[in-house]
Amino acid sequence: MAPRQWMRRWLCICMTTMLLGFVGCATEDHRKDDAVLHLKMGTTLFSNKQYPAALKELMLAAELDPGNAVVQNNLALTYFVRERYDLAQNHIERALKLEPKYSEARNNRARILIERGQYDEAVVEATKVTKDLTYATPIRGWTNIALAHFRKGDFKSSRIAATEALRIERQNCFAQTLLGRSLLELSDFKDAAETLDHAILSCEGEEAEEAGYFAGFAHYKLGKTSAAVSRLESVIRQNPQGRYTRKAESLLEIIK
Repeated sequence: MAPRQWMRRWLCICMTTMLLGFVGCATEDHRKDDAVLHLKMGTTLFSNKQYPAALKELMLAAELDPGNAVVQNNLALTYFVRERYDLAQNHIERALKLEPKYSEARNNRARILIERGQYDEAVVEATKVTKDLTYATPIRGWTNIALAHFRKGDFKSSRIAATEALRIERQNCFAQTLLGRSLLELSDFKDAAETLDHAILSCEGEEAEEAGYFAGFAHYKLGKTSAAVSRLESVIRQNPQGRYTRKAESLLEIIK
């Protein structure tokens, strides 16, 4: 082959290779842009409790951009609410492998570990979160620590952690309820009743039912029958098919 002809062919190959490289970059950017769109849609659907549709969008986002830690975190959350804790943990581990300093994902890992009964490990993870001064919502770490201790049966430690959470956000429903329930378990019925009454005002939906039921129980233990009946009847009235309705009805039968 003549030198000039060989050079033309070589240049042609180089140009083609460069072009393919540019196309590859453009395609890669396009895939990431599409992944962000699916991530946004999936997150919105998750917020609206449309979990199957959210999962579909987030799976598409993960396929388009497998290196996106936020996608992996949100997938973990979606599997978590569907009670697939095994899959949730798989995705949260991927998120942290991609971004080890991702405190939101680390805190979500703690929450998943709690549901899997790994309380001590959950406390370790959530404690790391509370020490991250750049993390915007350290109260979530404290409530996870409180929940892990509560589930483990260490009610004194749960009380301490819930109190720390309330130093950050006094009206936090979850922290108030955890503190109230911990006080109940420690037989401090007076402070439990007061704390759970505050929780009723801060909570909504099922969380308000939980606070209302245990507030009623605390007042019952204090011998304040009228207050106990009022809290329990409110639980039944507000949600006749709620999680705590039957418990409230049973306790009312005992009181009356």
